[in-house]
Amino acid sequence: MGAMRSLQSILEGQTVCVLGGGPSVRGFNMDLLKSVKTVGCNDAYKFGPEVVDILLFGDVKWYRHHYKELSLFPNLVFTNCEKMDLDKGERVLMVPRKPSGFHIDALGWNGNTGASAINLALITGARTIVLVGFDMHLDAGGNSNWHPNPLDSVKPEHYKRYKLGINGCVPDWLAHWPGTEIINLNPDSELECFPKMSWKKFFKEGDGNE
Repeated sequence: MGAMRSLQSILEGQTVCVLGGGPSVRGFNMDLLKSVKTVGCNDAYKFGPEVVDILLFGDVKWYRHHYKELSLFPNLVFTNCEKMDLDKGERVLMVPRKPSGFHIDALGWNGNTGASAINLALITGARTIVLVGFDMHLDAGGNSNWHPNPLDSVKPEHYKRYKLGINGCVPDWLAHWPGTEIINLNPDSELECFPKMSWKKFFKEGDGNE
């Protein structure tokens, strides 16, 4: 947890974007995130270090598939995958995992990396957390992600589990971080437990740090 505590000097009191994997990411203006601290999930590292300040992944199969490309990503990389057996010298920082909930001393898994990334942003002291790509449904073309996903086949029933997991974290959020606001920047998202706003409206009003 020492590595996460060191992030507080970077993220504490700021607006932090958590960049998920939903198809709606394709329509988002990534240039906006160059001025906002961003925790990216999984393939988000492909947007580059100017966009993604911190990367989080939670699956060893994903890591093995992306190992070569990820090794070129210069920013901080975290995982709460307890099955990881890291070689000496690897840059990945390990964080404890708990199966559910949001925690102050571990990252709750809740069945998906997005939930863990929200937990990470909370621990590091963000004042406002904005969610991008938390669609929680397939798009009109049947796609589950903004990127190709050769490792997993996400089906509509999976989203029910994801939503239940995040919904169950709301009491922990309110109990441990009552001063932190979480806003879902996709009005079409099926994740209903956080207030919604369009990303265009949010960023037109400012990035929240003023």
